[in-house]
Amino acid sequence: MLNFSKEKILGGLGSGLIAFALIPGIGHIFFIIGVIMFMISIYNISRLLKEGEIYSNIIKSFLISIIGVTISLFLGLYTVLSVFSEHWYFGTNIFLSLIIFYSFIIASAVFFRKSLILIALFTDTELFKTSGDVMFWSAILTILAIGFIGMFISWILLSIAFFTMPDSIKNPKVKNSLFDFD
Repeated sequence: MLNFSKEKILGGLGSGLIAFALIPGIGHIFFIIGVIMFMISIYNISRLLKEGEIYSNIIKSFLISIIGVTISLFLGLYTVLSVFSEHWYFGTNIFLSLIIFYSFIIASAVFFRKSLILIALFTDTELFKTSGDVMFWSAILTILAIGFIGMFISWILLSIAFFTMPDSIKNPKVKNSLFDFD
């Protein structure tokens, strides 16, 4: 029997803290603590289920988003600094920065969703899949800026999913396909 009681608390609280990372002043602290708690929870769930793909997809998701945001910020900073020189292409650089950000966020959401689908398969907690779907579609809708609201909702749903998942599982399901739920 696999016991998930600690992982439920870590994942639920971590996801909740990440959701409230936009609070001015203390949001960045919430984000850092939330990511650490969330990653520990996902690692432990992956280890308990003996399914390394769960954790590796989350790591890929976070790395892709960090790389995309970093590249976009540097390009944006370069654009702002180039305004003071004679050689600047403000519109092109801003457009390129947004396209890079958009592409990387969607790629990140794909891996995030894959991981949550696997957790849903093993734990019979459909809300993990729902949260992954909301995150994926929200990433697509970031082009309209409404996607950021959806991402907030996805983190809240993920927090609820952790708290509602079973405390223990006798025999985890064998995964047949990542797309059993589609």
